[in-house]
Amino acid sequence: MKICLVIAKVTFKEIIRQPLFYIIICSGMLLLLIASYLTLFTFGEEGMLIKDMGITTITLTGLIIVIFYAANSFSAESKKAAVATVLCKAVNKSTFIIGKFLGTVLTLFLIYLILVSIFTFINSLYYNSDIPKEHVFSFKNVIDSVDCSFLLSVYFSFLQVLILAAISFLLSVSISSVSNISICFTIYVLGHLSDYFYTYIEKSKGFILWLSKIIFILVPNLQVFDLGGVKLNSLQNYDLFSYLILVSFYTICYCSIMILFAILFFQKRDML
Repeated sequence: MKICLVIAKVTFKEIIRQPLFYIIICSGMLLLLIASYLTLFTFGEEGMLIKDMGITTITLTGLIIVIFYAANSFSAESKKAAVATVLCKAVNKSTFIIGKFLGTVLTLFLIYLILVSIFTFINSLYYNSDIPKEHVFSFKNVIDSVDCSFLLSVYFSFLQVLILAAISFLLSVSISSVSNISICFTIYVLGHLSDYFYTYIEKSKGFILWLSKIIFILVPNLQVFDLGGVKLNSLQNYDLFSYLILVSFYTICYCSIMILFAILFFQKRDML
């Protein structure tokens, strides 16, 4: 376990030292800053639209950084023979995979912490625009501008990016980084259209039906992580806490299966 944490720490430092990390983070911060200016013609829906744009920006920023790193982690390190060097030092392949994934999770948590903090601060300025300027920057105003629905949406956003990161780690063991990135973003789009595809699956017959069901099972249903206003209203008669536990358990199981297969494929890969 200690070796796994060491690898996670090294992975975390490796990611945050990349120039691309700061470029994408700054781009996400910029989008959060200009989000309020893009809602001038929404006529009363500014707050909801700003939150939706904030969640989308945070999700895509975390997704881009994590996917790009995970897709290039093994291919880039294999060329430098870094993996072989590490594995020669009494580090088994499963510990290596788990450590790198934990390091990626830690990086993702840092990304969300930075962007959510910035968005919360910007949101507090928007909701307190009628307050005298000398009182706007109080800590109480920042806390009051945060609602539970936003924090819940951020948590589910974190979970879906975590699933895509696990898929990218699995793919990076055997395919190139370009193909990996393309497949992951395709899965991201298809995952948000799962409910729409399911209606067509029920109308299929024969081989198409079975193939569609297999694809439907393999592709994660990312729509369960979308907690827009409509879905929150539909959950009023449902135990939201149970839904939270169920989706968290789904994420843990899916990520565990992806990492397990990544370990199995990595065991068969000759790195020396």
